[in-house]
Formats: sequence, C-alpha cells, structure tokens
Amino acid sequence: MSRMNSESLFPFFPEEIKAFNESIGKENNKVTAEGIYKDIQWDYENNKPLLINGNFVIVEGLEAIKVWCWKVLHTERYKYLIYTWDYAIDIEQFIGKSLSNFNKVEIIKEITEGLMQNMHVTSVDNFIITTEKKEIFIEFNINTEYGVLKERKKVIFNV
Repeated sequence: MSRMNSESLFPFFPEEIKAFNESIGKENNKVTAEGIYKDIQWDYENNKPLLINGNFVIVEGLEAIKVWCWKVLHTERYKYLIYTWDYAIDIEQFIGKSLSNFNKVEIIKEITEGLMQNMHVTSVDNFIITTEKKEIFIEFNINTEYGVLKERKKVIFNV
C-alpha cells in the first residue's frame, strides 16, 4: 500500500519535497522568512531549470521575479490544466489577426493582467509595439518591489 500525502502530487517523497519547498520559500508564496522572493533560476534559451552539479540554482529578489515573469509570458493561458486560469497570458488568440488598435489594447491588457498576478509586481507600463515583417515586438517595463525589468515579447501576426 502506498503512502499518500494530500499536500503533494508526489506522495512517496514527502520529506524531500518539504525540504526542497522550504529551500526556495515555496510554502509561503515563495517568500522567505526575511521576506525575499525566491525561485529556481531558469535557462531561458533551453526553457528549463538551471542545474549545477545536479542541484537547482536558487535566485532571489528581482532575478526571481524575472524568472516568474518569463514563465508567465511564455505560457499560454488555459492551455495547461496544471495552471489556474489566472496564470499566464492568452496571446494565441491574436495570431493570424490584423494588428488593429483594438487588438493592441487587448494584447497590452493580457500582458498586464498576467503579470499583475504576482504580489511583487506593482505595475506594467511603457508599452511600445513595433512590427518587422510578420512579427510584432512588444516592449514594456515591469515595475516590481525589487526594481524594474525591461521585457520584449515577440508575437507573430498576419500584418
């Protein structure tokens, strides 16, 4: 008979999971006792967690928020059942559509709503939308408790 732990998807390793969660501050919204946000460093080019000698690399503060924001901006909302409907952004709905003023406003709204789900993000602003052939680039600032992140998101349209 297997041991079940109602707090974990992985019922066979409860102590290891608890230790890992505590190491990144996950049990308290990824905030440590010192109040610093932590997350696992991300290898953005290969879209996977960064490991050194088989161990996750933990980052905190602005770099941790950058990891969280990158994941939100690269995850399609409603596509993966593991995430709540508040997590990620719904950009695929705009692919193949013209870049009208209405669609520009809706894209900005999607990005802003997705990023504002993190309690450490205070605002998203300074949107600049540019087109290059059939690609749209959206640049913006993510203002956080730890500082400002400058992001650039690519979306492919029929323009």
